[in-house]
Amino acid sequence: MRAGVRLDGARCVAVMVDPHGVVVAEHALTSEPDAAIDEILGWLARQAGTSLQTATFDVSPLLQTEQEGRVLAIRIAPRPAADDIHELAVAPELSGSVRGTLHVGGGHDMRGRQLTDLRLADLRQQLADHGPVQPGGLVVSVAAVGSIANPDHEERAADAILDAFPDARISLSHEFFSSALRDRDFTSTANAALLHPGERLAARLERAAAAQLPGVPIAFALGDGGRSPIRRLNATPVHALRAGRAMQVQGARHLAGLDHGDLLILDDDSAVVAHVQHGVPAANTLVKRGRAPSLASNTARVDEHSPTQLYDLAAPLAVVDARTERGPLPHGVPEPTIVAEADLGALGAAVAPLSSWSDSLRHASAAGELQGVLRATEEELRSQTIHWGAGPESTRVVESDAYTLAYGSRHVVRIRVRVIGDWVAAAELSEAV
Repeated sequence: MRAGVRLDGARCVAVMVDPHGVVVAEHALTSEPDAAIDEILGWLARQAGTSLQTATFDVSPLLQTEQEGRVLAIRIAPRPAADDIHELAVAPELSGSVRGTLHVGGGHDMRGRQLTDLRLADLRQQLADHGPVQPGGLVVSVAAVGSIANPDHEERAADAILDAFPDARISLSHEFFSSALRDRDFTSTANAALLHPGERLAARLERAAAAQLPGVPIAFALGDGGRSPIRRLNATPVHALRAGRAMQVQGARHLAGLDHGDLLILDDDSAVVAHVQHGVPAANTLVKRGRAPSLASNTARVDEHSPTQLYDLAAPLAVVDARTERGPLPHGVPEPTIVAEADLGALGAAVAPLSSWSDSLRHASAAGELQGVLRATEEELRSQTIHWGAGPESTRVVESDAYTLAYGSRHVVRIRVRVIGDWVAAAELSEAV
């Protein structure tokens, strides 16, 4: 048995599936989040007991950046901005989270070559000058020029911060791939502002699960349609922010038994076209936000439904009706092929696979060397997924690609690999709807 739980403010929905992915039970309640967590875990314990293999929570509605002004944003570059116009500003939605920004000399080019020495003495002095650390410890985001090609300066800066403040929490921008420093800086800063809320939420879920579901692995839903062990919510909570829609896609994909192609999802508020590849939602690498910095996180690729678009493209292979009340279809929406009786988000969480990514710049001067880098990355991710609880035979590489960068060195390539594990095969439609 596996369970998926969607925590949506005052409403909580849980879905339980059998080993074949067939929905065997569903439970919904209205309560405050803390009480809902205890009640829903109690329900799972009564329904499944020791047969429950895993429980995955979509916590995206509960994650909010803290507003205590605790985060220091450290930017590492060869020189500071020439004037205020060129200064990398803090995004407005993070202004309440960031207490200040520091510039430190350093950085690399896109071939990983050092541009200038890392000024660790300046960093230490600026930290000392910035005032006392607030209760709860120092929280830092570190973003260095060229860190996706060479993370050395970010890592050395983190070591220096931990030497001075052993209980500091640190987010490093090279963990979030984008060739643009402003996107990595924004994502790392947002992640830093979520570290304490994510840590508190993870601890709350772990304590409750230990009391009512001892020994059952707990996970949180990711924006790419997969899941990750709950302890990772302490380190990269930003990847949970877009999980709600991704879990809907994963649930609809499961009902449709779709491995490749497009499907249309109709719910009470929207009609969207989702894209599926290799049995999981296709993922965008950036969440575009107009002229504002983009969020460097893998998220399910979903487009608003347009009747014109459907005529231009191939018709969706499945149309999933997930509305709570059936009625006339919106204009241009094809006749549903599947009516979802279970909550799609909770179902998606129940069947979501473990998901591991690697996305960085590497050096390869020949085809054989490039293939070796790809294979080594795949094996590293397989090992990580197995460490998280997947059986060796249940891991699968669903993306493994290398890209050259425009105007870059021909020996510098972007390596992007994804491995999933412990997934659930599609249920028989006649049983699942």
